Amino acid sequence: MEKRSLGGRRKLGWDRRLTQGPAFNRAKLCVVALLVLTLSGCFGLASPEMRRYGTASLSGAVKIVTPSHDGRDDADKGEPAVLALSLRRDEAPSAILPAAATGFGPSYEYLVALRRRSGRAEAEEVAGRLGLFYEKEAVEGVHVLRDPLRREAASVIRLLEASAGVVWAEENGWVAPLGPAPDLEALGQWALAAIRAPEAWQIADASGVVVAVVDTGIDFAHPNLDDQSLWLTGWDAESGTDYGYGAFRREQADGHGTAVAGIIGAVPKSGTGFRGVAPGVRLLPVRVIFKGAGEDDVIAGIKEAAKRGAQVINLSLQVVTQSRPPRACSPAMSQALDEVLAAGIVVVAAAGNTRGDLACPASHPGVIAVGAVDRDGKVAAYSARGSDLDLVAPGGDANGVRVLRQGGGYGYEIGTSFAAPHVAGVVALMLGKGFPQDPESVRALLHMTAVQLHDAPGLHDERTGYGLLDALGAVAADIPEILLVKKEPGRLVVEVRSQAGTGGRFYIPSVPEGTWSVVGWIDVDGDGRVSPGDYYGEHGPVASRAMQNLVNVDVILRPYEGSPLELVTRS
Repeated sequence: MEKRSLGGRRKLGWDRRLTQGPAFNRAKLCVVALLVLTLSGCFGLASPEMRRYGTASLSGAVKIVTPSHDGRDDADKGEPAVLALSLRRDEAPSAILPAAATGFGPSYEYLVALRRRSGRAEAEEVAGRLGLFYEKEAVEGVHVLRDPLRREAASVIRLLEASAGVVWAEENGWVAPLGPAPDLEALGQWALAAIRAPEAWQIADASGVVVAVVDTGIDFAHPNLDDQSLWLTGWDAESGTDYGYGAFRREQADGHGTAVAGIIGAVPKSGTGFRGVAPGVRLLPVRVIFKGAGEDDVIAGIKEAAKRGAQVINLSLQVVTQSRPPRACSPAMSQALDEVLAAGIVVVAAAGNTRGDLACPASHPGVIAVGAVDRDGKVAAYSARGSDLDLVAPGGDANGVRVLRQGGGYGYEIGTSFAAPHVAGVVALMLGKGFPQDPESVRALLHMTAVQLHDAPGLHDERTGYGLLDALGAVAADIPEILLVKKEPGRLVVEVRSQAGTGGRFYIPSVPEGTWSVVGWIDVDGDGRVSPGDYYGEHGPVASRAMQNLVNVDVILRPYEGSPLELVTRS
């Protein structure tokens, strides 16, 4: 059979001497080129867009920077952002507390009086010139303007007072009943300051968002947890019955679950100086760690948390076996995680305390894996690492993270177990503010807003992931749109629209030949144009040619301060 086949080929003219040499290769190229031109041009098989576009491509990544209330970018500070508002136990507190420590930061709103009791139109004109938003008329002739750029109050007031038609301008302050003096012990929670949680609370809360604490038992009688409105009825894997506030035995309580639950949702109590990351959250306790507990109990707990309405699941635990490496999840565990992720539930897990590879379940590709940093913004020596690490959060090292103790007290602990719930709490804030219940979108925004630490070599580092958790950035920003544009006076002519994804990365597969700017944009006010208060950044000009792959076209987004730009789609 083989000989007949070969003979047949030769009979049809397949002489090897005719298929070798440069002349034959040139002939092949000519035939192929002729076929392509004929099919695409004469027969019209190529779409107009294919004929118009070259084969250049473009890729890059986005980072989103949200200024602090003092107007500085944490990403641009010489010191690690984690030092903000930190107060060591051996330091004396300042007589004047930072605004965020008292719970009342700047309002970024201003009362502005105009000459001759001018109306709304005049006030809106003043606001437009200075990048402010008009809110309302407080009383006759006095208007409320808001600064979306969150600039220092004194500088905005100076700008307002120098504007034509303005009689006076003052900050529109917060109003609260007089109470006891600020609890200085609250500053002992350096972790909250490190992730800018007090600033995030000014624009977001987690009201009604359900976070499952899949962990050990919890001390529901702790003063900061003894609040029925905090809890939903959970589940106990040991007994297979309901578990939670009003449905537990005291011997089930454990310090680990108590600490994790407190980091996420502890309720402030006068004189205790302790609060959770996510005010207003509802906690769903799922007890899966006890004497004799196995991986099957964790799997059952994950599924039960989903059945009982969890929107976020926190897993400050690790599955340990002798038969497989720590990062390897069993098929049953992987399937359980796949199912809850497909249902839109966000899963956050501790990376592990071995300094090696990520542990299961943090190693699962859909889970947000969280490593730990200490008070000084350095990666904790014990924190697991790897290419799948998403970000880091306070977990302590030589100095610990302040936590609730079983039995009603307070103390300090270290471990990625206590880093993960900071992220779970911030995810609850994001969802409470209206961010979509989509695990990959949540992960992408956490990546883009995380603050790169001073010793990280690039966009992603195996020790720090995409950077330090930033609560303020996560609740203030959104997923940016990526635009390939021609810049013209007062407008952007849009050629291609795309979107940033996981890691902030974006890819435009077909880029026309020419010179372009790559723009990242978040339309904060929803007016369809680039305006003050939106997030905006650009990279360019970038020259593209056919058969060229443009890489590392990175864009940093910050609040926009310029004149409005109209967006026009090229016809």
